[in-house]
Amino acid sequence: MSSKRTIVSWLMFDFANTSFSVMMVTFAFPLYFKNIICGAEAWGDAMWGVSVSVSMFIVAIISPFLGAAADMSGRRKRFLLIFTLMAVLATVLLGFTGPGMAVFAALLFIVANVGFEGGLVFYDAYLPEIASERSIGRLSGYGFAMGYFGALTILLLLFPLLKGGIVLENSQNIRKSFFVVALFFALFSAPLFLALRDRKK
Repeated sequence: MSSKRTIVSWLMFDFANTSFSVMMVTFAFPLYFKNIICGAEAWGDAMWGVSVSVSMFIVAIISPFLGAAADMSGRRKRFLLIFTLMAVLATVLLGFTGPGMAVFAALLFIVANVGFEGGLVFYDAYLPEIASERSIGRLSGYGFAMGYFGALTILLLLFPLLKGGIVLENSQNIRKSFFVVALFFALFSAPLFLALRDRKK
């Protein structure tokens, strides 16, 4: 089993990336996209659904190839960093979107979600390396717990910005919340890249 520092840094990544899944995939950004960017038009729901589907389709297609490349090169951390940066930077850019920018926002979301979901491929691949066969289930459970804690933390942190609702009048605060999500994701995922070492095979 790896050192406590390595294990904590691995768990912190789960704490970090849940901010994206909660805010940008599940809660705030979907409503912002449909209600504000698309002006509550009926086609907004369809466009959102297509954006999510396209991003997941891309991940499903590229993941086996990326996983094989990462395993053969022994550079999982580099791949994880690239995908994490994709998610973080695209989230920052989503903070500049507004009414009438549906296509641009959809494309940015696709990039961000590919970065988030693609990064999970490499993040999960580290689990058998940092945990013993006996402790792998327990450590995975700790990861889920850290994810829930991260979700609660980001929602409490952003409550002052979101309490005005996902409406046009509060759009400035909502956009600020996307910048906070990007910072949260980047800040708390950083320990993983400092602590982990790739093992060439």
